[in-house]
Amino acid sequence: MPNAATIAILINPDNRNHPAHAKVLEAVARSGGQQAVVVEAATDGDFDPAFAKVRQQHADALVVLSDPFFDSRIRQIVELVGRHAVPTIFVWREFVQAGALMSYGMSLADAHRQQGFYTGKILKGAKPAATGRATHQV
Repeated sequence: MPNAATIAILINPDNRNHPAHAKVLEAVARSGGQQAVVVEAATDGDFDPAFAKVRQQHADALVVLSDPFFDSRIRQIVELVGRHAVPTIFVWREFVQAGALMSYGMSLADAHRQQGFYTGKILKGAKPAATGRATHQV
């Protein structure tokens, strides 16, 4: 959304990678003349206050970072996005399958299948560097 003035970023504060990812996204937003607002959810009870903050900050768009907790709450998050009518981008296709507008990544199930495929190769003796990312099609 090139005309978005404020972009909210939903993070899980218990995910040690999220604060660093949020800082990068905040810097990217600033470089484009936009403001970024970080909202946090680590429990089911955190989602309503997080989305209230999205509304209070007049966020024009929302980015939901990838997180196992969020991945286990796909329907709840998609429902909140719809209720608050905030354009949102997700990492996984499963959010779109649950009714969200768009994602920028592959299927979570496909990612797990690929992880299993490469793990199997390594357990059979292949060196991790030799497993070759492009050698397997899901």
